[in-house]
Amino acid sequence: MTELSEHLAQLAARDLDAAQALAEAASEPIDRALGRAIMALHRGDGEAACQSAAQARALGAGAPAEQYLAAAYAMLGDPERAIASARAAVALDARPRSRTTLGSLLLAAGQVEEAAAVLRQVVADDPHDREAHLNLASAAVRLGDHGTAMSGYARAFELDPSDRRPIRHLMEMFAGASGSAPSPRSSCRAKARRRPRSRWRSISPCSSWSSWSPATIRGRGPTRAPIGRWLTWSPTPRRAGPACSSSRRAP
Repeated sequence: MTELSEHLAQLAARDLDAAQALAEAASEPIDRALGRAIMALHRGDGEAACQSAAQARALGAGAPAEQYLAAAYAMLGDPERAIASARAAVALDARPRSRTTLGSLLLAAGQVEEAAAVLRQVVADDPHDREAHLNLASAAVRLGDHGTAMSGYARAFELDPSDRRPIRHLMEMFAGASGSAPSPRSSCRAKARRRPRSRWRSISPCSSWSSWSPATIRGRGPTRAPIGRWLTWSPTPRRAGPACSSSRRAP
């Protein structure tokens, strides 16, 4: 990721208008394309993000363009292309942050065993990668390894106590394991979730790709949480959206 695009991702979480002006004022075409992709993702416009990220890739932006493409395809409900772009990003930049994105996307697509293998290596290489711990714990739940899940959620919470997702996921795990009846409040929430929603949780541009995880993509309004949160797995299903019309299909 270029220095400007990383600054834009940070600024967009605080002041979207200022970030938009800065993106359009960029002198380099690659920076403008990446900046437009960031802005589109913050607005929840997956199609525009896909087009801008594809343009950045054509200009030679490398791994950052593939990472934004992965987020855009996830937003559009196209897990196959999202995973293909994430794999391409890892091939260009194998640092933990790229692999965290890949693991999160694999998990969201139901490829749990491969996701767990990728995320285990990430936490071994970078024990402070909170999103990797969180998604690895979710993978462990799917695999029936509740001990690993508890350790992962505890570590994710330890790394950022302000993030309540580990506690929420842990409570959901215990509720599922006990088979307890849902409370009236949870029943209401379940009814509200019957509408098609994204399984790509927390898609939003953040200051660092090291914390990448997919605010829930709701397809309305801007997301203001940092991009690192775009790919945290959530079990709720999503109806597939349109593919990016301006970019070629990933192999």
